[in-house]
Amino acid sequence: MSHRLASVAQACGLLLVPCMVAGACSAQSPSDPAALPNAGAQGGSSGSNSSAGTTGFTGGTGGSIPPAGAGGGSGSGTADAGAPMQVQKCPGTPVTELIADFSSNFTGDLASWTFGAAASGVGDAAIPSVAFSGGGYVYPAAPSPGALSGDLSQGNLHVTGTVSTASGFGLWFATCSDASEYKGISFKIGGNVGDTTQLTFSIQTNDDAPIDPTNAKGACFYTSGSVNFTPDCQAPSTAITIGEVPVIVQVPFATLGGGKTAAQVNPAELLGIQFAFANPTVPYDVDVKLDDVRFYGGGDAAGAAGAPDLP
Repeated sequence: MSHRLASVAQACGLLLVPCMVAGACSAQSPSDPAALPNAGAQGGSSGSNSSAGTTGFTGGTGGSIPPAGAGGGSGSGTADAGAPMQVQKCPGTPVTELIADFSSNFTGDLASWTFGAAASGVGDAAIPSVAFSGGGYVYPAAPSPGALSGDLSQGNLHVTGTVSTASGFGLWFATCSDASEYKGISFKIGGNVGDTTQLTFSIQTNDDAPIDPTNAKGACFYTSGSVNFTPDCQAPSTAITIGEVPVIVQVPFATLGGGKTAAQVNPAELLGIQFAFANPTVPYDVDVKLDDVRFYGGGDAAGAAGAPDLP
């Protein structure tokens, strides 16, 4: 992996819930209900099945997003570093229909895997500055207590482990991206996710991400917590039922809600996606596989043709 990709993986390897990847993660902590990695960062904290956690774009949140654009208009309040908060503009990087199909059968650390223009092994010279790309994460991630495992060697994202705290997995986008020509996101998923048989699916957006000048993202002002976790900002989410046998699920953007400060998903400003396990009353084992993640409903792009929309 090039030096540039390695630094992106570290800075973003966290959608962080718990900054699972070493490096500057500005994602929410795992204790945080649905922290999304800072776009680009790995990890993020999850929320309960009934409610998505707050956005932090960290370990639950994807990871730190590489600088994506100039700051927007200024607002009141101060960031963690003491500087006035400024809404960060979304550059609107055009997405590709396919997000990730894990077809490379990558055998390395999930924190080092990337998809799209920055696919693992691609040199810096081949990485356009405004091309859709990103990576994946699980949270908590090793060496944190209760760490989950994310394996890519079989052509899918295979997540296993014992859920003993806020836990989940997801994909972070390297820049704030525009999927407004599509209807929603589809993916193939199945396995054991615990007795509830449900996951909370969240889409991280710039509107609902805490203002984070360091990573050039976020438009949500907060007065409590930090950029890594604040109850003032929360990603739109919905509950999805998971069966043992993997099936294709389509989730229209319009079905997600409950976000703060924007209740619904703005598909023109996406930072990543997250799947959160139900918070445990007692530890429980999980074994789930995710594959063929893509946008659907865009013009002639059929996405996962024939798959029913999430009720």
